[in-house]
Amino acid sequence: MAFGVKRNRFRFHKLTPNPSRGDATLSYELAGGCDVKIEVFDVAGRSVTSVSRSDLAPGVHDFTWDSNEGSGPRDFTTGAYFVRLTARNAVSGIEEFSATRKLILIR
Repeated sequence: MAFGVKRNRFRFHKLTPNPSRGDATLSYELAGGCDVKIEVFDVAGRSVTSVSRSDLAPGVHDFTWDSNEGSGPRDFTTGAYFVRLTARNAVSGIEEFSATRKLILIR
Protein backbone atom coordinates (compact mmCIF):
# COMPACT_ATOMS: atom_id res chain seq x y z
CA MET A 1 0.00 0.00 0.00
CA ALA A 2 1.35 3.42 -0.92
CA PHE A 3 2.06 5.93 1.83
CA GLY A 4 -0.94 8.15 2.54
CA VAL A 5 -3.46 5.93 0.74
CA LYS A 6 -6.37 4.76 2.89
CA ARG A 7 -7.81 1.28 2.48
CA ASN A 8 -11.49 1.01 1.71
CA ARG A 9 -13.33 0.30 4.91
CA PHE A 10 -16.62 -1.55 5.20
CA ARG A 11 -17.80 -2.57 8.63
CA PHE A 12 -20.91 -4.13 10.09
CA HIS A 13 -20.87 -3.14 13.74
CA LYS A 14 -22.66 -5.21 16.35
CA LEU A 15 -26.42 -5.24 16.78
CA THR A 16 -27.71 -3.46 19.88
CA PRO A 17 -29.29 -4.43 22.13
CA ASN A 18 -28.57 -8.10 21.73
CA PRO A 19 -30.51 -9.94 23.07
CA SER A 20 -33.44 -7.68 22.19
CA ARG A 21 -37.05 -7.45 23.37
CA GLY A 22 -38.17 -5.28 20.44
CA ASP A 23 -36.19 -2.84 18.33
CA ALA A 24 -32.62 -3.71 17.40
CA THR A 25 -30.27 -1.21 15.80
CA LEU A 26 -27.43 -2.10 13.50
CA SER A 27 -24.69 0.30 12.59
CA TYR A 28 -22.57 -0.08 9.50
CA GLU A 29 -19.81 1.85 7.78
CA LEU A 30 -19.45 2.24 4.03
CA ALA A 31 -16.25 3.13 2.22
CA GLY A 32 -17.96 4.49 -0.90
CA GLY A 33 -21.34 5.16 -2.46
CA CYS A 34 -23.31 1.91 -2.16
CA ASP A 35 -26.69 0.29 -2.54
CA VAL A 36 -27.39 -1.65 0.65
CA LYS A 37 -29.69 -4.58 1.32
CA ILE A 38 -30.46 -5.68 4.87
CA GLU A 39 -32.14 -9.07 5.29
CA VAL A 40 -33.36 -10.85 8.41
CA PHE A 41 -33.55 -14.67 8.38
CA ASP A 42 -34.98 -17.14 10.88
CA VAL A 43 -33.01 -20.21 11.98
CA ALA A 44 -34.53 -22.24 9.12
CA GLY A 45 -32.96 -19.82 6.64
CA ARG A 46 -36.27 -18.23 5.59
CA SER A 47 -36.15 -14.51 4.86
CA VAL A 48 -38.56 -12.84 7.31
CA THR A 49 -37.96 -9.26 6.19
CA SER A 50 -35.68 -7.21 3.97
CA VAL A 51 -34.99 -3.54 3.32
CA SER A 52 -33.05 -1.93 0.49
CA ARG A 53 -31.44 1.51 0.49
CA SER A 54 -30.04 3.10 -2.65
CA ASP A 55 -26.94 5.20 -3.25
CA LEU A 56 -25.87 5.75 0.35
CA ALA A 57 -22.92 8.08 0.89
CA PRO A 58 -19.67 6.91 2.50
CA GLY A 59 -19.72 6.95 6.29
CA VAL A 60 -21.59 5.45 9.21
CA HIS A 61 -25.29 4.58 8.87
CA ASP A 62 -27.87 3.09 11.24
CA PHE A 63 -30.90 0.91 10.64
CA THR A 64 -33.46 -0.01 13.28
CA TRP A 65 -35.43 -3.24 12.88
CA ASP A 66 -38.77 -3.23 14.66
CA SER A 67 -39.37 -6.87 15.53
CA ASN A 68 -42.95 -5.98 16.47
CA GLU A 69 -43.86 -5.17 12.85
CA GLY A 70 -44.81 -8.75 12.01
CA SER A 71 -48.45 -9.75 11.79
CA GLY A 72 -50.17 -13.03 11.11
CA PRO A 73 -47.72 -15.53 9.60
CA ARG A 74 -44.90 -12.97 9.93
CA ASP A 75 -45.00 -12.68 13.73
CA PHE A 76 -41.47 -12.55 15.10
CA THR A 77 -41.23 -14.94 18.01
CA THR A 78 -38.56 -15.61 20.60
CA GLY A 79 -35.48 -17.14 19.05
CA ALA A 80 -32.37 -16.58 17.01
CA TYR A 81 -32.37 -14.52 13.82
CA PHE A 82 -29.58 -13.68 11.40
CA VAL A 83 -29.17 -10.20 9.95
CA ARG A 84 -27.24 -9.99 6.66
CA LEU A 85 -25.92 -6.75 5.23
CA THR A 86 -24.89 -6.67 1.56
CA ALA A 87 -23.35 -3.55 0.00
CA ARG A 88 -22.98 -3.15 -3.76
CA ASN A 89 -21.15 -0.40 -5.60
CA ALA A 90 -23.83 2.14 -6.59
CA VAL A 91 -22.34 2.57 -10.08
CA SER A 92 -21.08 -0.87 -11.12
CA GLY A 93 -23.41 -3.06 -9.05
CA ILE A 94 -20.44 -5.18 -7.97
CA GLU A 95 -20.72 -6.60 -4.45
CA GLU A 96 -18.28 -4.77 -2.19
CA PHE A 97 -19.09 -6.27 1.19
CA SER A 98 -21.33 -8.82 2.87
CA ALA A 99 -21.55 -9.82 6.54
CA THR A 100 -24.00 -11.59 8.83
CA ARG A 101 -24.63 -11.17 12.55
CA LYS A 102 -26.78 -13.22 14.94
CA LEU A 103 -29.59 -11.53 16.87
CA ILE A 104 -31.46 -13.08 19.80
CA LEU A 105 -35.07 -11.97 20.21
CA ILE A 106 -36.77 -12.41 23.60
CA ARG A 107 -40.52 -12.03 24.06
